[in-house]
Amino acid sequence: MAQLIRNGTFARPFAGDVDYYRINGGNADRLEGWTMTTPLVGVDVYGTQVSRSHYQAVDLNGDDRNGISQDFSPTTGKRVRITWQACQNPHVGWCLHAPTQSYEAFVTDSGGAVVAKGGYTPLPTWSQAEPLTFLATGSAYTLTFSSQTNGWCGATITGVIADEIDDPPPPPPPSTDFQLRQPDPVQAAPGGSTTVNVEIAARSDAPVDKAVPQVFTAPTGFLFTGAASYGYYFGEPPHPVGNLTTVRGDGGRTITVSDPIAINTSPQTRHAVTYTFALQAKQGAVPGTYADGSAKVGSQSIPLIATVR
Repeated sequence: MAQLIRNGTFARPFAGDVDYYRINGGNADRLEGWTMTTPLVGVDVYGTQVSRSHYQAVDLNGDDRNGISQDFSPTTGKRVRITWQACQNPHVGWCLHAPTQSYEAFVTDSGGAVVAKGGYTPLPTWSQAEPLTFLATGSAYTLTFSSQTNGWCGATITGVIADEIDDPPPPPPPSTDFQLRQPDPVQAAPGGSTTVNVEIAARSDAPVDKAVPQVFTAPTGFLFTGAASYGYYFGEPPHPVGNLTTVRGDGGRTITVSDPIAINTSPQTRHAVTYTFALQAKQGAVPGTYADGSAKVGSQSIPLIATVR
């Protein structure tokens, strides 16, 4: 699939390892492929040391909130998916205690009609934002990222990709290869943080390596923050661990995992994999135990239970 966006990692202009590069009306052409909503306000391109990423990144604010846009040309009749990574502004000099840095991302057609739009509040660490998708009925579109927060510190984005995708294949047949369990109790005070573990076990010693639907719903009073990891703790050491590829939905009430499940594929991955999701109890959540969450993996489903203290 072809990348339809130029300079999606904001590598040009080069900002260096530790610096940032201010783009404004006097040098707007240096931000290759992109135009600014308000050139005189400007935006900042962060080098990798400031962005704390493998890539350079752009702060959507300059002297105040701003936005960037790029025209692109998909194939008529193709479905288009736009993905990117976002983070709260990582500049420690003056952005450490900045506001939430909300922003919008939207796509307009040649007539200015909005064909896809989302509102976002970035997490403190780099994470994949919920993508925009639309069906291209023409060949001329514009992608815009627009800060909704005043001041110097705006949301920071990088890794912008627009590609054409085929219609999704039919879902795989239901799987009966897994057993699910919530091994540990979960509790938090209103506004507090906690984690929920979900153990996914194979029903036999046969190797399992497959992609299945994996959707998790938080119990009443809780939201997923987006942080999610996996670990294999039943096999031989060293125990493999890492981060899961996820997308939050419904304001954080749900989280979907897109990684395939691999169990019994090596001595280290025997028996089960454990998923760990970060949760936050809502401010003002009513104390009590709620069992209306769920973990759905393939055809299997169990309730997720958590207590607001």
